[in-house]
Amino acid sequence: MIKARILSTVLLGCIVTGTALAYVTMPARLMIVGSSDGSALLRIDHGVQSPNSGAPPQPAHATVFRFDPASKVYRTTGTFALRNPIAPMTAMISDGAEFIVTCDDYKPMIGCTPNVVVVYRGSGEIVKAWSLEDIFSPAEIMRFGPFAMNVPLRPWRGDDVRFVTDSKGPAVWIPNGRTLPWLVDLRLDLISLTFEKYPVREMDK
Repeated sequence: MIKARILSTVLLGCIVTGTALAYVTMPARLMIVGSSDGSALLRIDHGVQSPNSGAPPQPAHATVFRFDPASKVYRTTGTFALRNPIAPMTAMISDGAEFIVTCDDYKPMIGCTPNVVVVYRGSGEIVKAWSLEDIFSPAEIMRFGPFAMNVPLRPWRGDDVRFVTDSKGPAVWIPNGRTLPWLVDLRLDLISLTFEKYPVREMDK
């Protein structure tokens, strides 16, 4: 495909093959993801934390690219800082770069920071951020556990986070973590910015 070939040369020689990626879950120094229709790309550069150097910390940064049909190249439309000090564990960009969604800070902070879910506009404006406590009650969080004592890690979700458009409108679907005691899928409505919970029944496993 033309877009795939252009992508391999435009973004610093980083190659993405096959269909456009909707999300990634293992941060590298350079993370690149694409919208499902290939119209937008998201590049995330790791933040820099050097406490011994005396230099101020630099958070992770995102750069948004939009495909220009006339020139058939991806053009930079903006660069902005993310809320993540190092990197998000999962990131995705919607078709047309309308929304960017990240999940969790780079491990071992999964589920333990105010950045469990963050929604940005494609311009970089922060729409809203949630911690695990903003989504679940204390009793519900306990149903995920028991979490290990003194370990900043709460694996609360599955990996295949994705944008969906259903009868209710645009949303983010967050699947359950299959190995957890309590299986619950989440739907984040991108209009009302509210979560709906869908506990998985035993018969559905």
